[in-house]
Amino acid sequence: MNNKYYPVFNKKLAERLFSTGFFLSHTDWNKNRRNMKVYYFAETPELRAAVEAYRTEVRSGEYKEPV
Repeated sequence: MNNKYYPVFNKKLAERLFSTGFFLSHTDWNKNRRNMKVYYFAETPELRAAVEAYRTEVRSGEYKEPV
């Protein structure tokens, strides 16, 4: 692993990762869109797998937003 932190630009994904138990290291303002935040998680292989699973759900249309 080259980076210590994995940046997440999607708030819904960040909330899902945090609620699943991944460690949120810190947040910062997005340098390109100053009104948006970037969420930095400790990078692990499990985190990358969870992000990929989320992306697969969204692409396939299986992701349902919680009510």
